[in-house]
Amino acid sequence: METAIWVTEENIPLTCRISQILPYYGKGEFIQQAGETIYFSLYTKKSLFQKGKAYLYARNPIWRRDNTDLDLGTVNILQGHTPITVEGDRAARLLQELENGMMPVIHYADQADGRDDILVQLLPINFNPAYNSFLSCQTQLLAYGYKQVQNSKVYFDTDKSVLTDAAKAVLKKISHYLSVDKNIQQVLITGHADNRGTHKYNDKLSQQRALVVRQFFIDEGVENNRLALAFFGKRKPAEDNSTAWGQQQNRRVQIELFKAKSDLGTVITE
Repeated sequence: METAIWVTEENIPLTCRISQILPYYGKGEFIQQAGETIYFSLYTKKSLFQKGKAYLYARNPIWRRDNTDLDLGTVNILQGHTPITVEGDRAARLLQELENGMMPVIHYADQADGRDDILVQLLPINFNPAYNSFLSCQTQLLAYGYKQVQNSKVYFDTDKSVLTDAAKAVLKKISHYLSVDKNIQQVLITGHADNRGTHKYNDKLSQQRALVVRQFFIDEGVENNRLALAFFGKRKPAEDNSTAWGQQQNRRVQIELFKAKSDLGTVITE
């Protein structure tokens, strides 16, 4: 009798995973990250060396005596040890079919000479207990993730370095994310100004804006050694300063999150 082992891995509130080991082949894994749509990845022990197409379908178990397969379309095969990724609604559909007792199948031609069919099946045996844990994990994920906060901006009034309520809301969100994702090694805070005033004045103003953002993070509990500061005055406009809107976009502090300090390059500090 066939058997299967389903395993859940939880990194609440950032990531939930549910996977099945595929003996002698690799692993099939569903991954839900905070702020992202769910996706499925097929990992192989042996690297696939050719691109191509695979067919997806869900098959009834033998005991149902129904040979009708549910067609779920095709998916691209990529080179390497993660040749197949299914995203969004189709990944959710694969999970749904497993819950219904169906067997999702990935079907492609072998990469030696194409004469044989390779069928990779995910078995629904022992699925529901692990799936219930996965569902519970999903309810505890943040509504936003790394992609939503990795490059953020807050804006300032003319000649001001005081945080607005809108800016505080953005910084609060980033602070909370930093408190749960310790993989973020460095936060680069860069201050900017519009083109009104001298270089010396705008250098000082952009520095003050960067400092006020850094202090907000420190007050929220972000470690000082994760914070790097830079200020550029009016030398790096994001938009054309010839319009009021463009000037408003340039009165900003940009906050970038890095998972390795080496990603920063050269930083101008106070």
